[in-house]
Amino acid sequence: MTILTIAMLTSVEAKEVYKTYLGGSKTCYVYFFGVDNYEITILSNSLVVDIMHEIIISSGNYHQVGDKLFLHDNYNDYDIQFKKHEDKLIPIKSFIFLKNRSFKKPGRYESIGKPLSQQIKLRPLRERLENISSTTIKEMSLNGTYSGTYGFKLHLTKDYNYKYWFSGLLVSEGKWIKEGNILRIKDAHLNQSFPIVIKNDNQLCSLFSPDSESISLYKDFFPQPWIYILTETLIKDYKEF
Repeated sequence: MTILTIAMLTSVEAKEVYKTYLGGSKTCYVYFFGVDNYEITILSNSLVVDIMHEIIISSGNYHQVGDKLFLHDNYNDYDIQFKKHEDKLIPIKSFIFLKNRSFKKPGRYESIGKPLSQQIKLRPLRERLENISSTTIKEMSLNGTYSGTYGFKLHLTKDYNYKYWFSGLLVSEGKWIKEGNILRIKDAHLNQSFPIVIKNDNQLCSLFSPDSESISLYKDFFPQPWIYILTETLIKDYKEF
C-alpha cells in the first residue's frame, strides 16, 4: 500500500490518540504529544486505487481545565474546544464535519500513525502569505466552483456564502468577503477567517491547511483526486527505479 501525505512522518510518539470515522473512506485523528502539543488530521483512503492521503487540519498547543480541553491553532490563530467524557472526546467548538460526533481511543491492536507536524516546518500565516504573489485585480466576479487536486473544492455564491470541501467532505462553510487581492472566508462554526489569495481571474490559492504553502484552486476545473495521486506515485516509482 502506498501512503501519500502533504507532510512527512515523524518519529515523535503521541501520548494520546483519538479517532472518529467521518463516513466513506475518511477518518479524523486527534493527537496529543510533547508537553502541550496537539494535531488534528484527516486521512482519506481512495476507493479507486490502494492509496491513502492525509492532511493536517489544525496544529498548535492545548491546556486542560477539568474535563475541558482548550486547543489553540498556532498557524491560523483560532480556538477549538473538546470535552473529555470517560474514554471519549466530544467536540464543543470545532469544525462542521465534527458536529454531533465523538472520538474514541483506537483498539489495542489497531495500527495508528504518528503526528505529522514534527518533521516539517509549519510556518505562521503571515509568512506563508508573503510567499504568494498575486495580480492586482480591481474588478472581478468571484462566484462559482474552484477545484484543485486531492479533492479540494471551494464554492462561492453571489450572496457571499461559501462551502469548502476536502475529498468530498465539507470542512468549512460561512460567509466570504473580498479585500483587495485576498478573499476571506469566515467559518460560521469556528468564528474565524481564513485567507485565500486571488492569483488571477481563474486561480485562487488556499491557506486553510497549515501543512502546505498553498492549494491552487481553478474555476470550473473538476479533477479526479485519485488521478493526481496515482500520477505522482508512478512518477516517484519511476524515479526510484
